[in-house]
Amino acid sequence: MTTIAIHQPNYIPWAGYFYKIKLCDIFVFLDDVQFSKNGFINRNRIKTPQGASWLTVPVHHKTEYSIQETLLVNNNWKTKHLKTLRGAYSRCPYFEEIFDFFSGLLTESTALNIADLNIEIVIAIAQKLGLECSFQKSSELKIEEKNDDRLVQIVTKLGGDIYLSGHGGSKYQSIEKFASSGIELKYYDFASPQYTQIWGEFVSKLTIIDILFNHGFSETLLLLQTSKN
Repeated sequence: MTTIAIHQPNYIPWAGYFYKIKLCDIFVFLDDVQFSKNGFINRNRIKTPQGASWLTVPVHHKTEYSIQETLLVNNNWKTKHLKTLRGAYSRCPYFEEIFDFFSGLLTESTALNIADLNIEIVIAIAQKLGLECSFQKSSELKIEEKNDDRLVQIVTKLGGDIYLSGHGGSKYQSIEKFASSGIELKYYDFASPQYTQIWGEFVSKLTIIDILFNHGFSETLLLLQTSKN
């Protein structure tokens, strides 16, 4: 049985994103759908001495652009992000290891659009966590259908038996439509783990890099493994 999950490529996603990757055989980056402003595609939250704060990648955005067509603004945002991360996490136990890892990703990346940047980061983190999963871009599949018909066609084209979805998808996904194509629609739950953080009271659902700075790759993987599905 082949389990497939599909999600937009987000910027340094939260732990639940990687838990989804952990549960599937093939993870598809939905990079050819419309870019949505003020979501998690070009930003995510970190924890600072003042509390949760957004880390935002500047992009050239137009309403009609897909995620893969949304180009990065060529300025010093990478330097600013790294400076912000240093100020927020330099006291963390795994700061040097994670900072070197992430700064290497940013500085060595030649990505021109937000989709490719995010995909590079997600795959690199997943590999460091030891998550055994294949990755695919939806743009490479050349599928024209929309909404859940699109999802069905992606899973079918990749030879999937199970489509793994978060419960939010139940509002618009048809179990019957998947079933008629021989696909089981399966939902999963992710309990956001509570872990040791710096800077006071615990804040949940931050970028996974918050866990990594505080606990490193091995302990972060353990947190994902002990989260209940």
